Amino acid sequence: MGKHLLLRDRCVVLLRPSFIRRGWLATGWPRAGGVYAWVKAGFGPRSGFLAVWFDWIENVVWFPTVLSFVAATIAYTFQPNLANNKWYLVVVMLVVFWA
Repeated sequence: MGKHLLLRDRCVVLLRPSFIRRGWLATGWPRAGGVYAWVKAGFGPRSGFLAVWFDWIENVVWFPTVLSFVAATIAYTFQPNLANNKWYLVVVMLVVFWA
């Protein structure tokens, strides 16, 4: 339990600048659009589109791929047969995602 809290605290410390930046931008430009509106205002519509596109790719493609890699790596560490068990992979992915 102690190592888990330490990891969570490290993540909070490392992500704090991002939290502060997003909060500052959200109060500075309170209109709808989020990241797209902020990047578009600073760099133009093409850069705004790229920012949203890469954000989408990260959340839809990259993050689930990393979660499945972590689940399979844990399976190979303890029992390699689990790497082919879809229920195991889904449960581990959800636990890692929500932990």
